[in-house]
Amino acid sequence: MSEKLKGKSYNQVMNEWKAQQSFLKRAGTGMLRPGPDVTGVSRIWGWTWRLLLVLGLPFLFYMGIIRLHAKTEEFTDQLAAETKRFLGAESVTFHRSRWDWNGELRTQHVKIKGSPANIFSYANMDSVNTWITAPGVFRSAWHFNKVSIASATVKLRAGGLPKAAAVDRSPALLTAGWGINPDFSKLTIDAYQCDRLNLNWDNSPSTAGELADSAVSLTRTGTGWDFTAAGGSFRQGWLNGIRVTAAAIRIGTDSAVIEKGDFTVPGGGAGSLTGSFTLGEVPEINVTIKVENVPFHPFLPEYFHRFVKAVCQGTVTLTGSTNRSTGILMDSKLTLKSGTLSGIPVFRALELATGETHLAQPDLTGGHLHFTSQGTQEPGSLIVEATDVLLESGTRMRIGLTMRHERKQVLASRVQSIKDTESSNTAESITLNTAGTLRIGLPPETAAKLKLSIRKAFITREADGFQWMEIPCRFDEGEFTRDAADRIIALQNAGE
Repeated sequence: MSEKLKGKSYNQVMNEWKAQQSFLKRAGTGMLRPGPDVTGVSRIWGWTWRLLLVLGLPFLFYMGIIRLHAKTEEFTDQLAAETKRFLGAESVTFHRSRWDWNGELRTQHVKIKGSPANIFSYANMDSVNTWITAPGVFRSAWHFNKVSIASATVKLRAGGLPKAAAVDRSPALLTAGWGINPDFSKLTIDAYQCDRLNLNWDNSPSTAGELADSAVSLTRTGTGWDFTAAGGSFRQGWLNGIRVTAAAIRIGTDSAVIEKGDFTVPGGGAGSLTGSFTLGEVPEINVTIKVENVPFHPFLPEYFHRFVKAVCQGTVTLTGSTNRSTGILMDSKLTLKSGTLSGIPVFRALELATGETHLAQPDLTGGHLHFTSQGTQEPGSLIVEATDVLLESGTRMRIGLTMRHERKQVLASRVQSIKDTESSNTAESITLNTAGTLRIGLPPETAAKLKLSIRKAFITREADGFQWMEIPCRFDEGEFTRDAADRIIALQNAGE
């Protein structure tokens, strides 16, 4: 006999059994509906929580499936396909896209190859994040308040305009992402933010430039977009070494206005960039750069950097189009405030020939410079011309220069093929031709210390209280002024 039945009568045992059966029956029926003894508010509440339970369990199960789906390759590929439609790009690849219940939508890496209609040729982005809530993710028209990007590299193409591609839509509801089926032709985005943007444009040598390692934002306005940038460096043509402090561009439907473009230059000094450019297949640029107390060498072709250390002020204007062979005309008008010239052989030779100190490395006390750069009708060509350069070194010397530097891209059979390290390691055949005339003005008392043979060979005229030497120079044949320096030394060492 069971221990539980010991000491109990038959009636006690039967009553306990009946009570258990009654409890189980009430519990079974109470799971489906309130019991008959439940009345009033308790009965209403009983029906309510049972209804919520019936509806909630399938919903929670469905949301669990959605959460799993939002981490699959199918979901990633779906977003990539819709982005391709949105941009009209040639190809779009997403890597590891994820959507969570808190609304965060993130993608580890995005790679886009632009089509001929796009304004960019390629774009690579890392850690792309945005937010869209659970109700919004099931709509066809998605809306993002802001898209955040950790880093991006974008190469612009001159003259492109975004245009939607005619491709098939994604599959219908429930066959595409368990009800997640966005139509990115209806996508709206209020703002973009990138912590580190590298923006490059190099359609030709006369238009090449970049904005590197800059923190930028692009915010929708009532009439267009506002673009801001802070930090990073800016380069346009041979104008290099500019550090961006703050920039603001207001972009409209057919043009953009640069409202602010403040920058500094390594070594000291600051400047500003303002102007405008049109949008479209042939964008026109009209920009003015003003500089104050900045190093002079960033405004010179690289060949001359080692010869000049100076401080200047003035303006540089940029006009033209990035989608013409002539490219952008850069017109520089600068005033020299102070500096030195060094490493120029002919100045060293004049110091030896006259016995005058400070001629080998003259201190610059003033002067002005005017030079331009622009492309030509030949693809890949660039011309830099200095038409009015006059430097002053107190009363000891005057220095003038006219110069023409030409870069041509030609057939490989005509010149030695060299590797252009700035174009993805692609071999490019180019020729460089730089020629000009260096004019050196010496006071009569200094010129008189030269041997007669040197004066006869080099001094060609007298003007403005100086006796002038004119020295033809070909910068691509040996060191700058080396031939003239060697001849002065030879005449100095020879007898009269």
